[in-house]
Amino acid sequence: MNDDAMTPIVALAYFLCNQRKSLFGLEESEDPELINIYRIAAGTFEPYITKEEEKLNDRMTVMKNIKQQFQKISKCAVDDTILKKIKRYADDGFEYINKKIIMVEENEAGSITPIEKVMTADSYFVMKQREKTRGKFSWEACFLEGRGQNLFDRYRSSLSLKDAYHKNTL
Repeated sequence: MNDDAMTPIVALAYFLCNQRKSLFGLEESEDPELINIYRIAAGTFEPYITKEEEKLNDRMTVMKNIKQQFQKISKCAVDDTILKKIKRYADDGFEYINKKIIMVEENEAGSITPIEKVMTADSYFVMKQREKTRGKFSWEACFLEGRGQNLFDRYRSSLSLKDAYHKNTL
């Protein structure tokens, strides 16, 4: 046994206290006992992870690891002019990824902030046409008139325009 290696109980306590899904970024990531515990945990929980959870877990792990890397860079850069610039970039990166982590965690918790829908020229034109129309709305007429005004260049037909309208992607 290596003198620097953790005892199994210390490695288990380290594993439980850190609550990390991977060894990446851990100070003791090279410890053989800790590696063994992570290998056992991964094998044990693998059948219970859905593909959706796996994708989310992967994204969160990547973002948290990037966040930690920016923190390390920021701590290393102290006084020199170039180091101050590097520190500023690292701090900006840390803040950016921290905001993304918070957004994903809030989304995972179910408290989603609604995204404000932006009114495009296409959607504004359709809205005005629908307000003017009495009776049945003609998507074909709307499409042709809009094309005449250099609108709807993303759509091939009145049907694709109508579909986009009803899916709120106009």
